[in-house]
Amino acid sequence: VALSIPLAANVGGIGTPVGTPPNAIAIGALAEHGIRVSFVDWMLMAVPFMLVVLAFAWVFLCLVFIPAETRISIEMRSKWNTATDAKLFYAVAGLTILLWMSEPLHGISSNTVGFIPVVALLCLQVMRGKDVQALDWPVLWLVSGGIALGTGVGASGLDEWLVGSVSWEVMGALAILVVLGLIGFGMANVISHSAAANLLVPLAVSLALSLDGIDPLVVAAVVAIACSLGMSLPISTPPNAIAYATKEISIPQMALVGLVVGTVATLLLIFALPPVWQLMGLVV
Repeated sequence: VALSIPLAANVGGIGTPVGTPPNAIAIGALAEHGIRVSFVDWMLMAVPFMLVVLAFAWVFLCLVFIPAETRISIEMRSKWNTATDAKLFYAVAGLTILLWMSEPLHGISSNTVGFIPVVALLCLQVMRGKDVQALDWPVLWLVSGGIALGTGVGASGLDEWLVGSVSWEVMGALAILVVLGLIGFGMANVISHSAAANLLVPLAVSLALSLDGIDPLVVAAVVAIACSLGMSLPISTPPNAIAYATKEISIPQMALVGLVVGTVATLLLIFALPPVWQLMGLVV
């Protein structure tokens, strides 16, 4: 359970622009070059892939960690919360999701819509100071370590060296996707997803625009999603850090699951998704 929840959170976040920071970073980098990707467009590209990876992850976890003779029985009881704060939250959450899904109609970016629940819930006193105090600050510091490593990579010029050390102009579109996707996946395993995407996505988009025969949207999506698949260490992503803080799992167990699921998913992402996106008419 402690492995499955962060794995599902990491993979599930791929499905929407607000699910994980690399998605928003990719959409923002494309928008700077006049390429607009709506909330629904991203979902059409990412949700089918996300469901396939979730199914594979479930099968892998069951085969490796659950003995065949194990039987699990769970009894859960729930009660619909009808308190005023709960009703206000339902309304704000529903409005936010509706605005995200209808982005092509009203033209308000998903980033801007994301501020609505923060402001509304604080102003309506649904969220209070005690909620901020209840955050697991040690986990946040652990994730901050990954962000700090990413900042160091950018400040030292290591990211530009990595990209500049490859002769991109002599490579085909598929080879470029392979290299960029694997670099994104590899970096996101040892630094935070956000830091890896912040470093690589703008460089990848600029590179795609300077070369012929490769779609910047495909490059941005592949690199961003590959960054979200780097989930073998606690520092990579908050769900991993929170799960590790429970002390129910070890780093070798997390690394095994993250590397197997992440590697298979990254290869599927690089080799299978671009042709599928073309058949669906989502990219050129």
